[in-house]
Amino acid sequence: MEFDRFKELYEGRITQLEMELETLKSKLREGIELIQKEREAKGVPVGTFRIRLQEARVKPVKSFFDKISDDQALSFDNAFTLGHVRDLLGARLVCHNISDVLLIVDQLQRARWGDLHYVKPGKGDKLWIVTPQESGYRGAHVDVRWLRPGSQNDYSYAELQIRTLLQDAWANFMHDDVHKADAKLLLGEESYRHFRDMSNSSTRST
Repeated sequence: MEFDRFKELYEGRITQLEMELETLKSKLREGIELIQKEREAKGVPVGTFRIRLQEARVKPVKSFFDKISDDQALSFDNAFTLGHVRDLLGARLVCHNISDVLLIVDQLQRARWGDLHYVKPGKGDKLWIVTPQESGYRGAHVDVRWLRPGSQNDYSYAELQIRTLLQDAWANFMHDDVHKADAKLLLGEESYRHFRDMSNSSTRST
């Protein structure tokens, strides 16, 4: 499929996708509030609560097009079929420390966040928390789904990225230079290794 045609299809669906994104944001805030209330009930000071919804987005059209083009398991015919591209909708949660990241993943896996359900990835969990990617990237990527209003079996899907404050800062700062498939070729082995060492240092500080 040509990009211009794909863009037309995308633009015809963007309003609905943005509505679904608002639903996701609402469910995430409810989940965060649930954790906060549980902590308050245990006497944990409100001021120490450091989990927040940092960002939520519909995948940009060019990124969406490129992903389908590059992945043989995906097809343009099914591009907008619910769940075909699970990260078409995405959100990022930022936490104060690693224990909060693990807590959120655990609660999602145990269906503790209302009707926001964990979807186990076909290729295994994408949890780069203690052991990072080769580039040094750390974080948890979790696929979730929720039942669409008025439906009994149609689900919307999204990918959640969950990171600590320092992991998030590292990822934002280094993304264009390091967190790419050809980063090692562009930077050289020594610089690439240096950025990975920085990632190790930031994790020890969380």
